[in-house]
Amino acid sequence: MDNNSVDFRVKRTEKMLLNALFILLEKKSINKITINDICVEAMIHRTTFYNHYVDKYDLLESGFQIIFDELTTDINTVQEVITEHTIDNPPPHFVRIFQHIRHKEKLYSSLLEHKSNNLFIPILNDYLSKNIMERLNSHISTPGSSISNSFIAQFCAGAIVNIICWWIDQKFMTPPETMASHLYGLLSTGITPILQNNTN
Repeated sequence: MDNNSVDFRVKRTEKMLLNALFILLEKKSINKITINDICVEAMIHRTTFYNHYVDKYDLLESGFQIIFDELTTDINTVQEVITEHTIDNPPPHFVRIFQHIRHKEKLYSSLLEHKSNNLFIPILNDYLSKNIMERLNSHISTPGSSISNSFIAQFCAGAIVNIICWWIDQKFMTPPETMASHLYGLLSTGITPILQNNTN
């Protein structure tokens, strides 16, 4: 058997295991999923699983890149129009992030629960901060303040991740477009105008 055939079989097996895991994650959390569950869903022997992955968390981490590739593709389908963004007209990629998560609500609900012991949250935070950093660097070559783009990216990413977790806890009761609008409003103007309006 040539190397190309072996490589194809390896990729096919790994894809089957990942697809099985994603199907199971829409039904229950990673903490409740067993190796046997994954193997039964993928119709693969346990020995084959351990030939590819150390445990279910190793499989999960390999799946994160697929999740982020899908999110990136979804965000990049947005046509960026040079315009002034406001609370009523937030950046399209803000809206698309929430639309994407709402569309895959079962998967993200499973991945983002148990915040105190969660592998996905810091990786999602890192992904978003890098994405925001790239956008900042492409629009702000010379920062006009003492606050670095890196600081801004980390702040925004942390806010997005935490508000997504809150949104999931609220069972997605708020529409994606409203979530994007509210978040952009807080990130762009801060909380001071809201406090001033409430005290006037």
